[in-house]
Amino acid sequence: MEEIQQQERFQSLVQARAIGVIQDETEDIDSSSPNVYTASKSSPWVSSSDHDDGWRVKFPNGEPSFHFHPFTKAEYDTVMLNCDNKFSAKSAVAGHLFGWTVYHAPLTRRLDNSLVGHARLSARVCCSFDEADAAVSPSKLNEWPLVFTPPNWSHSQRSVVNIQVLQSFAMDAHVLVCNIPGPVHTRYFQFARRQLKVEANGKRSFTCSLVLADSKENASSRAAEEPQPDVKWINEGGARMKFTEVDDTTIDVHCDTWASCEDELHARHLFIRWAQFVCRWSQGMMASKLIEGDV
Repeated sequence: MEEIQQQERFQSLVQARAIGVIQDETEDIDSSSPNVYTASKSSPWVSSSDHDDGWRVKFPNGEPSFHFHPFTKAEYDTVMLNCDNKFSAKSAVAGHLFGWTVYHAPLTRRLDNSLVGHARLSARVCCSFDEADAAVSPSKLNEWPLVFTPPNWSHSQRSVVNIQVLQSFAMDAHVLVCNIPGPVHTRYFQFARRQLKVEANGKRSFTCSLVLADSKENASSRAAEEPQPDVKWINEGGARMKFTEVDDTTIDVHCDTWASCEDELHARHLFIRWAQFVCRWSQGMMASKLIEGDV
């Protein structure tokens, strides 16, 4: 009985925070932020072949810089393949939240005693496949979900988060760096990919993936420099949204996210952030209500 009451309190907290954040986050969107395609074209490194040995990455507000070693295409492909394999298995349904089906995704403790939090949600949505693609694919960088946020982070800090495109392997395959300012700056590389596909039943799908990554070269480079106690690098986490055509006016949406956590409370905060994101996306994307039910 106590466990049920704790779950009910947690769900109430998620709902309250999800409702309360939608209006505030919509008002805070910076219309001048580029999408990944524009940012890639304007990046001084993507269009140049003179940086094979890497380059110094700087940030606009004086945060500590670092030397970046480019990832190989093989490294990129391996990370994205592991992400695809991660979500091949189905999970049991745990409940429902604002029309979204929430799947059982327990907190995982690794062999090194670190914690990894998970969230899995799905919904059947009154929206055509083409409408969803046209709305999601050109999203501005400051509208993307943050895969990881530090404890006690709030959306009021979103405007100072800096995301830069470092490499582009194809039009829909990029390497980015994200810097979240704070007393200790949170920083991570993320691989981004948009993938179009025709399913076995002939229906179309597209998947948007963000996966945190690192390399031995970049880790060694950071270790060789002067210590930066005010910078913390994160290399465990990811987010994926898959949109699958059902018919001319309906799509299935599956959302998966995972990230390293400092403790159970931090894991709950990360789940709340993801619930806020999908609720905001739902409200902004659809005039029609969600079709409830398991997908």
